[in-house]
Amino acid sequence: MNSNHKPCLFTPRALVVYLVLTPLLSFAAEIYARKMAILRNASGQATVFKDSVVIKDSTTELFSRQALLNEKENIALLTDSVLIFTPEAMISADSVVYDFAAKKALLLARPLKEVVVKQESLEIYAREIEFFPSTRMVSAPLGLKIKNVSGNYEITGSRGYYDLNSQIGVVDSEPVLIIRKTERDSVLVTAQRFSYFQKQPMARAEGQVCLHSGESDLCADTVIFFPGADSGVAWGAPVVKDTNSKAKGDSLFFHLTNGAVKKVTLCGKAEGSYRTETGETVEVQGKSIALILTEGAIERIEVRDLILGKLVRASPASGQMSSEFDVGITSLKLAMTRAGKP
Repeated sequence: MNSNHKPCLFTPRALVVYLVLTPLLSFAAEIYARKMAILRNASGQATVFKDSVVIKDSTTELFSRQALLNEKENIALLTDSVLIFTPEAMISADSVVYDFAAKKALLLARPLKEVVVKQESLEIYAREIEFFPSTRMVSAPLGLKIKNVSGNYEITGSRGYYDLNSQIGVVDSEPVLIIRKTERDSVLVTAQRFSYFQKQPMARAEGQVCLHSGESDLCADTVIFFPGADSGVAWGAPVVKDTNSKAKGDSLFFHLTNGAVKKVTLCGKAEGSYRTETGETVEVQGKSIALILTEGAIERIEVRDLILGKLVRASPASGQMSSEFDVGITSLKLAMTRAGKP
């Protein structure tokens, strides 16, 4: 994050304050301010800085309008429009408790407000954030939201962390991914754990992953999303289903169009089962099965390198009757008709 636009606050008076207070700190840091005052009470002494306060600790800079420094505890409380600048990001908060010894900042927001972490193409929102300047780690123990600046990928959860250096974030408690083009067209993904890789960019969902798009669900053990290509891949018992159809395979590839799943291809040992409006069921096996979806429902099925095809229909005598397709057929295309559609 480029911090070249920070205001110049280092007046001669601020320099005097810096020279007087630096020896009082047990840990190296620079403090600048236009005004200062010494407060003494039964618990000890504290120094109050006001008007353009700047604290420099290595490559981390903290800006605020007011700060209260406890020299004995090596802790500073910054309030009123706090900004933290690092080479990688800018963080804004309503108040910050900065521990010089532990190299840790606790950032807090007022009610209905949020702490905001901004990088060039990513933003993080949380009610409370712990920031560790030495490792550049941002932790949100009470919940967070990670989103790209375009807003089409957004991960939320009740706990998570993000490494400003590697630009990798993890949400491992109640994570939810929303992929959207508009408020109306969106894909909702749930899992046990989400990892977000901003440099690629890429999102990885693990553990009971389920993608909801319109009337269809796509479920697997692991799913990787590629925001730039509007596509993804899944493995670990992947399955796609809606009210009338179900297909599974060894691996799965999918494409998104306008915030909804448009095409799914299952590879490996691909199997599908599709119920028609007349009550018949079509069962197929092949090396791959391609599904075309419209408004979140499966509209067309294409089976390539057909291994087995079976039509199962109700029979008054035996309850069921089936007939197999000619195995010489190399491909099969089925058009699905949904209720209420011509």
